[in-house]
Amino acid sequence: MNSGVQTLKPKNMLKTIAISGAVFFNALSASNPGCCGCSSDPTIWTYAGYNFGDYIGVTENYAEIGAFMVSGAETNEAVFIDGRGYRFDNERWGASAGVGFRRLNACQDRAWGINAYYDYLEGRVNSFHDLSLGIESLGCAWDFRMNGYYHVGPNRRNTKETIFDEFTGNFIASCKRVEFSYDHIDAEVGHTFCMRPFGATLYAAIGPYYYHSRLNDFFGGFARIELNYNDIISFQVRASHDDTFHTNVQGRVLVSIPFDTCLCWIQACRNLLSQPVRREGVMFTDNCCDWTWNW
Repeated sequence: MNSGVQTLKPKNMLKTIAISGAVFFNALSASNPGCCGCSSDPTIWTYAGYNFGDYIGVTENYAEIGAFMVSGAETNEAVFIDGRGYRFDNERWGASAGVGFRRLNACQDRAWGINAYYDYLEGRVNSFHDLSLGIESLGCAWDFRMNGYYHVGPNRRNTKETIFDEFTGNFIASCKRVEFSYDHIDAEVGHTFCMRPFGATLYAAIGPYYYHSRLNDFFGGFARIELNYNDIISFQVRASHDDTFHTNVQGRVLVSIPFDTCLCWIQACRNLLSQPVRREGVMFTDNCCDWTWNW
């Protein structure tokens, strides 16, 4: 007697499950865009944030404000302009400004880019200036970056001189405090974890760095982790370690405000061509005593 109910054979059952799974996965992917989300032309992001703690020679907390504008992010090529200003708790100023170009390889879901920046720091007496060049390879999951920073102009400034003349026999010694900056290079590999149900991303990165000057040089390593909610607010903690400045930990809170015609509020990750450049825009200086004496 045929009841009208057909029993699936194991082979057909596996085939049905595979087809159902493929349909479900395709629907899930379509409803939850990945890291290659939508963007508009042009896209402008403004930033405001605060950094607290120490990080590779930076011992003062500081506020930052800036803007990032990219044109062509809906195509396979884009150019961007980036600028930020920094105000330290000790009332010194810093700034960075740069331009860059990115090209998307759609077959690989990977963008390749190059950028050039100018960095400024107000010193104790005179200012310091850097030029930097960076390369980047950005993917929906893995990123790779390398940046090189080179000072322009004098990288040593005399701040003050102290005379020690209370010695017997007309002996005199003097100490000239010297403030100096570093050339340096850093690199990192990072991974994005898209938390689609929460509209957030978790980003983790690690890499080495090397700082050099005529007075000192050192190697070190750093790691950072960042929680980003809808590209609107982010929280970051990063740590560094080297033999000169030892272990340092810094936190940051950053608020972003977008100005574009395609506000993808629920996308998990920003377009590969329109995400901000991750680099060290804050310069720092070190100081030492240049001694002279007449004996």
